[in-house]
Parts: sequence; C-alpha cells; structure tokens
Amino acid sequence: MRRWTFAALLCTAAALGAASSACSDEHAEEAPAAATSPPDQSYTVRGRIVHVSRPEGPDTEVSLHHEAIDAFVSRDGEVVGMDAMTMPFSVAAGVPVSDLAAGDVVEVHFEVRWNGGDMLTITRLRKLPAETVIEDRRARPPGGADEAPP
Repeated sequence: MRRWTFAALLCTAAALGAASSACSDEHAEEAPAAATSPPDQSYTVRGRIVHVSRPEGPDTEVSLHHEAIDAFVSRDGEVVGMDAMTMPFSVAAGVPVSDLAAGDVVEVHFEVRWNGGDMLTITRLRKLPAETVIEDRRARPPGGADEAPP
C-alpha cells in the first residue's frame, strides 16, 4: 500500500510540475499568490545536478538526483518517505543557478506546496565538494520496520 501511495505521489508531482511549467505564462498572476503562502513541508537534501533548464530565465527548473528523504510527508499528512531519485524542481527567484552544471553536487532546501503554484521549489542551494558521496537508497520512514528491506 505504501508503495502505491508513493507511486501516486510521484505521478502527481510530475504531472503538476509539467502543468505548472506549461501554463506559467497563461496564469502568471496566480503564481505570486501561491509562492507567498506558507509551504506544506520543507526539506534539505543533497543531490547531483542532472540538468538545469533556462538558468538565466524566470522559469528555471533543475533536475536533481537526490538522496532519500526518510521523513517525507504525503499530501494526506502521512510520513511515507521518498526514495533517492531524479526529479524536477522549480527554482525560486534569487536562487543562483547560472554556475551549475550537470554533475555538480549540491545541497538544496526545497518547499512542498500541494495546492497551487509550483509544487516543489528550491529556495536555497549550496554547492558541495565534487567528491561528496550521494547515497542512493530506498527511504526508511520512521515506523516503517514492517516493510521488507530493499
């Protein structure tokens, strides 16, 4: 059951990310209101840059292969965890990305907003040393001992 919930979460995240990118010009006045609302959750995670789109533009998106997030909370408020994976993130205004390239190792702080605006938005980003090891593993949510190990 937990895997199905997580798979549904990822499909929703991908669909919302694609929809918000595709519709950003059409609904420009809606984005600032959503961005000023408090996030539902926020996380700090390390990862490796896969791709940076439009690094100089207002609709910058970063694809990041991030480490597992054990305490990730679903839309329903359940701690389900998030496995290490590659995902697209929007980037908040003022977060510098022009000097990033595929392969760079970073630490990002991102916010999750389940309703309205960009669902996953990087609000802080810091480059880490290139030799930083990024752990690629399944999430281990608290209380998840009843599930089989990967």
